[in-house]
Amino acid sequence: MNWSSITGILAFSIFTVLVSCKDVDGVFTAINYIRYNSNYVDATSYLNGGPMSFYDTELSWSIDTSKVNTGDHFYLNMPYVFEIRILEGTRVTNNFDILMDNGQTLASCTVDQAGGRSLETVVKCQVTANLDDYQSLSGTVGFLTVFDGGTRVETIEAANHWKSGSNVVTFNGDISRSVSFSNSETDQNQYFSRITMRGDTNYYFAPPKSVCRNAGIRSGTFQFSINQPYYTIVKDDSQLYYTTSLNSFGFPTDAHPVQIQSTTLSRDGLTLTITFGSVPAGARLWWSGYTLNTASYVSYQSEITLDAECVSGYTPTVKLSRTHTPIQGSAGGDGSGVSKYHSFTLLALNATILTVRLQTNR
Repeated sequence: MNWSSITGILAFSIFTVLVSCKDVDGVFTAINYIRYNSNYVDATSYLNGGPMSFYDTELSWSIDTSKVNTGDHFYLNMPYVFEIRILEGTRVTNNFDILMDNGQTLASCTVDQAGGRSLETVVKCQVTANLDDYQSLSGTVGFLTVFDGGTRVETIEAANHWKSGSNVVTFNGDISRSVSFSNSETDQNQYFSRITMRGDTNYYFAPPKSVCRNAGIRSGTFQFSINQPYYTIVKDDSQLYYTTSLNSFGFPTDAHPVQIQSTTLSRDGLTLTITFGSVPAGARLWWSGYTLNTASYVSYQSEITLDAECVSGYTPTVKLSRTHTPIQGSAGGDGSGVSKYHSFTLLALNATILTVRLQTNR
């Protein structure tokens, strides 16, 4: 057999495998619960219990091997989810494998985190093991979820989606569960941050409602600074707007442009300064930005200063400092399945830990 024939056979084989791989639906069958985790109390305590707090989430899943084959993909689409938090030590990860006890990979999964850049977080898994010996697999998987409150122009839809009290969360368009959100004190300063799981951190700030004593702002200077060189400010991601109202959790329900006179980033990338024009009476100024993480996730301090000249002549200064400590997160689960011939145990060992026990069909 000549080389061209061998090449042709290999190409055909690869093509056949690629063509046979498909996307499958219905693997995730139910959301068992979504529970506020009070162990992850944020320094911004007024936000605790709102959409951008941390929630333990558990789902049921099932694989029918008559419909799912090696190479197939299955997904978990999560609208209005900011992130799945998988942070162990000082490192984040968005990839995990589901492993058998012999070390063979059953499926490889990646998480495309929204992180304020979009309105949906997506988990994509590909089956890599030979499923010929199995009739079915089923179980549960749990993880730590942060919902999107709407801290960016791109995600304001999320701020208008949630309400105080009971909300319905729907994943994959067909599995739902209710979650209850507590409202926040929205008249005071709004300031918090979240690691996005995308290599950066999102920040949101709105000064108190009474900053100009019910008068408008004629002009002002906003400054945001970081004391940790591992976190450098991304100038192009800075957003300064005003909103006609904040929702029940302190996030803007709309975005109106503020005249920006200048935006300056210090040489070391640790201080951002914005001078701006007028904000009408009754409106709330708000800012959102990102810092790029260039090393490990460690504790650090940030500071925000707002110097305003009010229409009334009053010149208030708002100054806030905060220590940011990364919140750890992981996932886990268990389940059972049916083998065609024998019984053994599957273990998923990684940042997410998923245990699947297989039992003999007798």
